[in-house]
Amino acid sequence: MLLAFEVVLFGGLAFMFFCILRNQDSMLKTMREEHGAILSTLAKLEKRIATLQQLEASIAINPLAVQPPYPPEEKQELSSLVKLMRRNLELAEQLCVTLAEELDFVKTYIDLERRSLGITFHPMIEIGEGVNPEQVQLPSMLIQIPVENAVKHALKEKEGERNLWIIIARQANGISIQIRDNGGGYRPNSRNRGTGTGMKVIMQTIQILNMKNKETIDVAIHNVSLSNGEIGCEVTFLLPDKYDYRIK
Repeated sequence: MLLAFEVVLFGGLAFMFFCILRNQDSMLKTMREEHGAILSTLAKLEKRIATLQQLEASIAINPLAVQPPYPPEEKQELSSLVKLMRRNLELAEQLCVTLAEELDFVKTYIDLERRSLGITFHPMIEIGEGVNPEQVQLPSMLIQIPVENAVKHALKEKEGERNLWIIIARQANGISIQIRDNGGGYRPNSRNRGTGTGMKVIMQTIQILNMKNKETIDVAIHNVSLSNGEIGCEVTFLLPDKYDYRIK
């Protein structure tokens, strides 16, 4: 139930982020209303976490007096979800973030999904030499949206081992970011292919930013053949070193 709510939240916030970029007053009003509703939900979740913490304190003092009425992993899942939601709100209001901030958000999302995907889910994040995550900037949600697409539309229904690679490397004039899975590749007729809204948000953001820059962010999306014979989808971004993320 929590993960289903998380998916709805992601779609709504992605749309709100798009509206910010488009500077539509009516949409901004809707965004503020949505933010208020989400903050109210966050407050309820945080209150529940505080209750769980109080129960844990009581159990620590007298283990026989109170029996925990919840699975041990529920508190961690709630805490991760609250962190994810709060960070999503913050990212939705920022045009760009550092690579460190983006990866922290992505790792929280992956940890939540790991609980439902189980031991056959193998995410890997590789950061190459010469990449300082604190200094690299990129558009908000640039990695998160392809990662979420890979999990939701490729890996969740896959049988066997489910692999997700996030590979970040230094190139001659910038940083390359690859998000790759072994989920069978992009299939337009698949029932799990989704609406593509998230990637439309990313492409729209990049298009707006590229108009303000001499060097542009390059994007490539294609199917790849993996070494074990499986097919996967790969999304690649090339971020120039000299790039202005401000919209003037």
